[in-house]
Amino acid sequence: MTKLKSILKKLRQLKSPPPPKKNFLGKALGDYLLKLGFFLFLVANVIASQSVNNLIIDLVKLDEEAIIRFLKKIKTQDEYFFSQLAYFENLTQKSLREIVFEEETNLEKTRQRLESALEKNPNSPEVLYALSLIYQKKENHQKANEYREKAKNFDPKIEKRLKN
Repeated sequence: MTKLKSILKKLRQLKSPPPPKKNFLGKALGDYLLKLGFFLFLVANVIASQSVNNLIIDLVKLDEEAIIRFLKKIKTQDEYFFSQLAYFENLTQKSLREIVFEEETNLEKTRQRLESALEKNPNSPEVLYALSLIYQKKENHQKANEYREKAKNFDPKIEKRLKN
């Protein structure tokens, strides 16, 4: 009996662990929000995977029109553009450079013809204004404004006249 008393005394002296905190609602809510977030992430990925840009699909098919559209969109990114141009020229075994730069080539030819016409008739507001539009398209705003102002000096209503 004394052994039993001593054991009970020792057990009383030991501190029992504190009862668990009753924060069941907080844990359950946290688990629910975590699962909801993961579910929404999965739904967003499924939706995004279903709406892949058609351009990408056409590029994979090596559709020449899609390749040219893509290259025209990225041609301002020099280091990336030229590697992609070489890549697609290699895949298609075609020279795409002329097609991709067709607009710039045509603009340059038009500019040269207008400059030649301007040498013959330096007071032509139509030629001056057309040159301003060419430079505006080439994003040379200083020259575009310069030619626009020269055109307005010869014909103040040139913009209204040509826009109609």
